[in-house]
Amino acid sequence: MSWYDKHQRVLPWRSPSPSFAKHNPRKLKDKWTPKDIEKGYLVLVSEIMLQQTQVDTVIPYFMKWMEAFPSVKDLAEASEERVNEMWSGLGYYRRAKYLHSSAKLVMEKHNGQLPQTCSELLKLPGIGQYTAGAVSSIAFGECTPLVDGNVIRVLSRLRFIRADPKASKINKLYWKLAKDLVPQDRPGDFNQSLMDLGATICTPKSAQCGSCPISSYCYTHQMIRNNDKQPTLKNCDICTFADHISDVSQLPIKVPKKAQKEKFTLVSIVQRTLDEESEPQYLIIKRPATGLLGSFWEFPSLDVDQKINYDKQIKKRDHFMKTELGLTSFKITSRKYVGEVKHTFTHIKQYLDVEHISIVEKPVKGKERKRKEESSSDSESLSQSREESSEEKKKLKNKNMK
Repeated sequence: MSWYDKHQRVLPWRSPSPSFAKHNPRKLKDKWTPKDIEKGYLVLVSEIMLQQTQVDTVIPYFMKWMEAFPSVKDLAEASEERVNEMWSGLGYYRRAKYLHSSAKLVMEKHNGQLPQTCSELLKLPGIGQYTAGAVSSIAFGECTPLVDGNVIRVLSRLRFIRADPKASKINKLYWKLAKDLVPQDRPGDFNQSLMDLGATICTPKSAQCGSCPISSYCYTHQMIRNNDKQPTLKNCDICTFADHISDVSQLPIKVPKKAQKEKFTLVSIVQRTLDEESEPQYLIIKRPATGLLGSFWEFPSLDVDQKINYDKQIKKRDHFMKTELGLTSFKITSRKYVGEVKHTFTHIKQYLDVEHISIVEKPVKGKERKRKEESSSDSESLSQSREESSEEKKKLKNKNMK
């Protein structure tokens, strides 16, 4: 704790320890100080944002968020579109949805006051053991542990754990070790000290063991420094990897990631012009509330099982727009293939084939006229555009080959 009081990171959502504030006034001179913002809310928002996102990336988004939603009440009353707008660019949008839902529940069930215990915080949407432990210990002083990537790295090296950190048995071990370490006095500061140690000293690569305040207690560091014989798997009922450890950076054990799934999507940018004087309009639709990018607005998109050529794409696109979107009373004036866009998510690699379609409304004179146009003119215009699009795709392909 003495190391933390001297070297803790200055972050906008943190309250510096009294000792640090006393001896480091210059570091705190330009620190953003929240006015009348509940500490629990500050910690909750920051911890949700920090999930799978670097601190430097989070800070500007956090500041923007607090300006837009300075309280649980402000967040609860905001529209879904406004919340997504403030989160835009940070990724993993389900986190924003959970924060929004939690704020609403806190207003409805807890009179606008965040629960103060880990067990109660776990009842909020999308709040897991780590976030609940962080909020309850840092904001409210509950003696409860937290385990994140930084803590796992520190504990793996401290105890020489040669096992898959994501395995259920090993994950439970980390939580037990962290629980045994948390003191009754200043549990929040202690948890933050472990995270800071992992983020600044016990880093994934090039760990600064010479500056580490607990290096004398670190089993891995001492074993390597003294060239001690390392335990065999027969002598350990936890470790599953027998590789010789010659550098602390080899821990925690790095397990190969699962291969990303491939996803193929057909995207149609549909542009409608009402008359020569009007600005063009673009069709967008709202995604389902659940699943990837839930409730987001997008151009009409259709997932397909595999990569297909443009002629087959057109047939699927036309069928989708007629049957699913109800686009029947229109005439296509131009249609062209735009290109392929690749987008990578954590577990998915998405390939989007994009086309641009310009349409105009067809004049309708009675129901029979409408039926006739839907069955003949539409199919004729679509067929004609399909031929033109195939030629466009060939030109684009030849151009790329050159």
